[in-house]
Amino acid sequence: MDAGGKSPRTLLIIGGEIASWRKAHGYTQETFAQAVGIPLRVIQDLEQGRRLAKFEETYILKPFMGVDDDFFATSEMRSTKRAMIDGRLDRKVDEVCNQIRDWNESTPHCEEKEKDFGLLKGFVDMMISKWRNKGNQQNK
Repeated sequence: MDAGGKSPRTLLIIGGEIASWRKAHGYTQETFAQAVGIPLRVIQDLEQGRRLAKFEETYILKPFMGVDDDFFATSEMRSTKRAMIDGRLDRKVDEVCNQIRDWNESTPHCEEKEKDFGLLKGFVDMMISKWRNKGNQQNK
């Protein structure tokens, strides 16, 4: 199980989803390989979970199948991506907090400042919530 309590997204699961998509759209492995211009052996390897799709293969398959990058990502890849996004978000939040602290220390206290500070806090809370929700949706 992954951190969200779901079964991990493995190469075999991704391969099954590629096969399901192909069948739902009326392709055999051979006709699918011809349609996308990828060797039949590659399609077979992907569907049987023997390997990840290479960048150039996903570049061809994504628009053809109407899917995004996450379609070809394992749970581990998604977790790594989420950690990178969270790390960048944490650094940006720290940067903004430092700027707010500097602004707070350099300006006199007044009612307008309190109002501005409240708006900033609400905005930051909203952005953090959006990022967390986006991450939760991507990990489903």
